[in-house]
Amino acid sequence: MRGEPSCPKCGGRVRAPGLFSDAWQCEVHGTVYPLQPVIPPSVEALGVVVHRTQVPVWMPWPLPVGWLFTGVAYAGDERSGGRATAVACSGPGPLGGMGELI
Repeated sequence: MRGEPSCPKCGGRVRAPGLFSDAWQCEVHGTVYPLQPVIPPSVEALGVVVHRTQVPVWMPWPLPVGWLFTGVAYAGDERSGGRATAVACSGPGPLGGMGELI
């Protein structure tokens, strides 16, 4: 099941471009680039985001020992391309426990 795009500022619902507006609209923030649902981690998913975005996708590589790539997301749509990206990684924290990098 695929989630719905949301407002990157408040997480609320957004209205898709239509007859009266050619941009995504949030009731609170007005025109926004919608945050697309998080894509489960895979090499293919990372490739999809890299090819859809207009901005760099930064990810530490090679990952430190014990760290994993855990997800990727972007804000934007197919028409305008991605305008922001987020890559998530997790692994052992330097002071113990788990660490996360977004």
